Amino acid sequence: MTSSLRRSAIAFGAFLVLLLPLSCQGPNHPAAARAVNHAPTWNSVDLPGQYSDARSAVYDQTRNSLWIMSRETGHFATDPMFVTLNRLNVADRSLAKTPFNQPADGYDTGSIAIDSHDAIWMGWGQTLARYDPDSQATQSWKLPQYSGLARLYSGDGRMIALTIDSSGEIWVVASMVSGLFGFNPVTSSWDRTVNLPFVPNFFTKLSAPRAGILTINGSPLNGGAVDINSEPVFAVVTTNNHAVRMLPVHVFNYVAIGSDEIVYSDVARNIAKLSLVDGLSTVIISKAPLDGNPSPDFTTDGKGHLWFALLAYRSIGVANLDLTAGSITQFPFPYIKYPGRTPPGTPSPLGMPCSPMAGYCIDSNAVFDPDVQAIALDKVGNVWVVTSVPSKTIVEDHFPISPVVELQLIA
Repeated sequence: MTSSLRRSAIAFGAFLVLLLPLSCQGPNHPAAARAVNHAPTWNSVDLPGQYSDARSAVYDQTRNSLWIMSRETGHFATDPMFVTLNRLNVADRSLAKTPFNQPADGYDTGSIAIDSHDAIWMGWGQTLARYDPDSQATQSWKLPQYSGLARLYSGDGRMIALTIDSSGEIWVVASMVSGLFGFNPVTSSWDRTVNLPFVPNFFTKLSAPRAGILTINGSPLNGGAVDINSEPVFAVVTTNNHAVRMLPVHVFNYVAIGSDEIVYSDVARNIAKLSLVDGLSTVIISKAPLDGNPSPDFTTDGKGHLWFALLAYRSIGVANLDLTAGSITQFPFPYIKYPGRTPPGTPSPLGMPCSPMAGYCIDSNAVFDPDVQAIALDKVGNVWVVTSVPSKTIVEDHFPISPVVELQLIA
């Protein structure tokens, strides 16, 4: 299969195109003024040579940079896949590709975090890797052996979440494996295993809100197997004695907002606060316009706002929720520049009707979803959105947005 055919298939699997009964609403539409903030601007940043694929990212305040981990593939479907790491300088939007390069398999999005020594930790498949930006050295370790469930399916047993606690311990979990693993970077060894009464799944998040405490969500078990009819579960783990305390909430996505509190969404897209002390939850807003089920990792800005990927009527982009007032401000992506026809520079003639499998050609009655992979805020409050769309340098794949976009907010 050639690149263009393969990428068209990926595009329709990874990007949601919403067909609407009316033409795209412009910035002067009366409804736009009521729900959308139009003052901020969007800036595009390319990832040259990268096809559409899985990515994750983390903001480095010390270096004022965004680290982007990507699964990169070659021109043909049979080409080998690699995990790469790029450093995006936030100040001037310049990009530098690091020498980090690891074999990749599967369709993970990967996990990435920065420790107190400013080293980059990444998880992909069954490999934990550490990259030192100063020396450009890479180290890697395989996940420890663990029985977990009696049976693993295709794609299971792979790392899906990673966090670093205040002591520097690296904690990871793998899909469908009922264990939480701790890695000691000083001894370079897996030195802790916490048994879980449930299993991490594709939506699992892992956090270390304060010393000695981890939080995690996952899928419940019934008779040793995953209970597909039950909603997600949530637990607080005490790391010194490996105690697991289940809380009576169904957490699908969450972020810690303090040492004893999280903000979470459930399957019904309700957003609420949860006390880790008494387990009481308070709904902030019902039926929030979250893109994805679950959406990409939540992010907070230190000003009482929760940022998330947005999916609303004629609006795809990002939004923030005022955690006190319960109000939402939307920031939709820029509208399509060439609706209903192929952009200039593509192999197809300009004005050629959209074919059913042309990911680069968007119907005029559609809004394009670039599949947001990560959201990060820099130290001045600008929002960086990492998508899964291909580079602008991939001539056979044209999309109306770049792989990375910066939302510059008005102070």
